[in-house]
Amino acid sequence: MYFSEFFAGVGLVNLAISSNGWKCLWANDICEEKRKTYEQNFGSGHFHIGDVWSYAKDSSSIPDDCF
Repeated sequence: MYFSEFFAGVGLVNLAISSNGWKCLWANDICEEKRKTYEQNFGSGHFHIGDVWSYAKDSSSIPDDCF
């Protein structure tokens, strides 16, 4: 099962549900410091830094598998 983590912060949702077989395909937060911590914990590649409203206007970067 896949999910997107909006307002991801340091990845507490990812930490909580990944042990139950869920995989985060896309994560977002506006804070650069939180991005650094998130990527240290879960790797880079699926974290997108920026205002969530910019992704609401153009959701093409969010994988369809997450919905």
